[in-house]
Amino acid sequence: MNDIETDLFAATGRPDAQLHPQFLALRDSPLLAPARDMLRDLHVLCHQESRDFQDYFQTSGFDTAMCDIYLLAMFRDAGHTVDVSRHSPNFLLRRDGIVVAVEATTALDAGSRRRVLSTRIPHDVSIGSGGALIRKLLQAPWRSPSVADKPLVMAIHDLHRGEASGNKLPMALLHFLFGSRHHDYVDFESHLEIHGSAAQSREIDCMFPAGFFAQPGAENIAAVLLCSDGAMVSKFNRMGQEGAHHSDAVRILRHGRCRPHHRAAGSATCFAYEVGSRGAEHECWNEGTLLVHNPRAIHPLPRNWLGASAEVDLRDGHLVATFLRDFHPFTSVTETLTGTTPGWWVEARKARLARDLLDHSSR
Repeated sequence: MNDIETDLFAATGRPDAQLHPQFLALRDSPLLAPARDMLRDLHVLCHQESRDFQDYFQTSGFDTAMCDIYLLAMFRDAGHTVDVSRHSPNFLLRRDGIVVAVEATTALDAGSRRRVLSTRIPHDVSIGSGGALIRKLLQAPWRSPSVADKPLVMAIHDLHRGEASGNKLPMALLHFLFGSRHHDYVDFESHLEIHGSAAQSREIDCMFPAGFFAQPGAENIAAVLLCSDGAMVSKFNRMGQEGAHHSDAVRILRHGRCRPHHRAAGSATCFAYEVGSRGAEHECWNEGTLLVHNPRAIHPLPRNWLGASAEVDLRDGHLVATFLRDFHPFTSVTETLTGTTPGWWVEARKARLARDLLDHSSR
């Protein structure tokens, strides 16, 4: 049976006690109807062995399956031809005569990190992402015949961080990737100078003084793609609500901080809006994603090819961020309300959120 004939949310014969709790919420909540319908559509594009994938999605593989569906949507939206027929790599992307392999992984929870890692990673080094990278490095996916002589991208979903958080780029992860030699980061477009923590650098320097990209075998990794909230249910709910799967049973507010819109701006700016109320302006699949290029890669990835929202690479000894979209959120929080919520309350809530964000940023 193919994907089109199988409903991702149909019963598989398992009792609810064996199903993933997030799947149960997604299946049953009327407030998540846009996400359900969006996922049903995307599932058609995903896997050939749909019954296996369906069971995986509903049970222990929920997080991983959500990440796979998200990445598929993002890559297709960027214009890639996507091959998901192999176990490794998870994705083969083709566009403009270039073929790139992508291995996807989710951040490990605390218990898994203790079991897998033989070295301690500082808690503030975006721990889950660092642990996922080390695990993938030890697995050496570049040895797969399908990856040979191709750029290899590691896509990481740090689900344990919650929604995208912070006021700037993920500095701890950048320190982990490049090492403590690079303390200053410059936003190439808006000229934001971003500084790392000296204490943080000292901790990382004890373990990876030259950075993750300098570790043996890491030269086979062309880049790291960080997806901080792309695989969360809230992302699919927002995308569905803005598009063909709008539901009158739900109203969704989104707020946070984003990259300043003007080059002269010196810090992150605030945003707050109701999903579906911005007219022709719609959220994109790649929003908030960050691609970090490995300067030591033996098969480098072309710049601006993958389709991330922002890219970081090493230029003349400095880490430079290039933002490829005008809107790039550093913080993103979603509030889901019932469709009967009065319009005046929604407007008052948006105004309150904007004031709170401004007050917090001015401290």
